[in-house]
Amino acid sequence: MPERGPRTIRLSEAPSFGQPIIAFDPTSRGAIAYRELAKEVSGGTPRRAG
Repeated sequence: MPERGPRTIRLSEAPSFGQPIIAFDPTSRGAIAYRELAKEVSGGTPRRAG
């Protein structure tokens, strides 16, 4: 079974405010987990869009 990331209240609240977790609370465990996942999937250093 795949490992699941942390589930926090802040992660659950972010969509209610119309924001992704990395904008809503960038220092939360959920935001950190999303950044780590993006880094892993991208093969290294995250790139900024735009």
